[in-house]
Amino acid sequence: MKIAHIIKEANVYKKINDPKLKKMIALAVHHDRSFPKEVLVKLGRNPSDDNVVKALSDLIDSRLRDSMYGDLSGPGKFDDWLMRLYANNSLNWEDLSGEGVDMLGAYNALLKRKLLKSTDTDLNQYKTIRQLINRMQYYNAEISRLKDEERINAAKKNKKEIVLIDDDRYWVSIPLNYGACYFFNNAAGVTARFCTGSSDSTWFHRYATQGMMIDVFDKSNGGNKFQKWQLHAATRQIKDAVQDYESRDETFAKINPGLLKQITDAIAQKADLIKNASSETKTLDGRPLVRDGYNATDEIKKLANAFPLSYNSVAPTSEPSQGTIDA
Repeated sequence: MKIAHIIKEANVYKKINDPKLKKMIALAVHHDRSFPKEVLVKLGRNPSDDNVVKALSDLIDSRLRDSMYGDLSGPGKFDDWLMRLYANNSLNWEDLSGEGVDMLGAYNALLKRKLLKSTDTDLNQYKTIRQLINRMQYYNAEISRLKDEERINAAKKNKKEIVLIDDDRYWVSIPLNYGACYFFNNAAGVTARFCTGSSDSTWFHRYATQGMMIDVFDKSNGGNKFQKWQLHAATRQIKDAVQDYESRDETFAKINPGLLKQITDAIAQKADLIKNASSETKTLDGRPLVRDGYNATDEIKKLANAFPLSYNSVAPTSEPSQGTIDA
């Protein structure tokens, strides 16, 4: 059963009166593995469908109020569309709380400035958040011009990272805070869609506390999706800038032969720096990012196991330069 209509008015929860619709939305929430666990815990063991829908609606409003393009909650059209996607199992919380809201903001900014083609103006034609994200790639140049320069400058000032490689072709780092990920997403070259650098900083902490992230920037690339990569061995994710079907070990190995081995060599050389810097960096609640710091030996093993094709690809002859921590 597909949901054809939900009345368009924020807060959308107040206008959802159909018990069957509430049941569908509640089931979708319970099956969404990325939905904030603390919200479900607060709801109790057997929450009513009504309470689950209200919690989701409140979260959606909160995210829409905090996009990099300002408050998107006012018109109500986004609440309606997002809740319908949830009811149809076409949306999960990670998509929404990461790049999804940023792309909605970009869509809205382009729409208000009459920069969208007439065929792209109807939000309801997009049946998933991914469809909207993919279409917005057509407007990358316009979106880049609309980015909040102050936010990028603030991220640059506050970013903390360990640079592993900085040579003629590659710049590779371990981000240690959200500012580093946000700056990597938006500052130079192709605009990346990594949720760890979206307008919601919680995703950086969620991933970074599980294991080391690695950002890769290819200086020789002319600005397509393979200019930026983010690797996270703990979740076996190796993603290009748009995170599409080509985001996989095989593609990275083919485009960047030998690079992962250079990265792991640099990690080994900087083991103490990585351990100390990651243990000294604090999360949102003031605790260490990693209690005892990242263990270089363990992280190298994880990278080799998660991405064997890239790790075993033939290394180029050039040697990476030594990096430094940028706090």
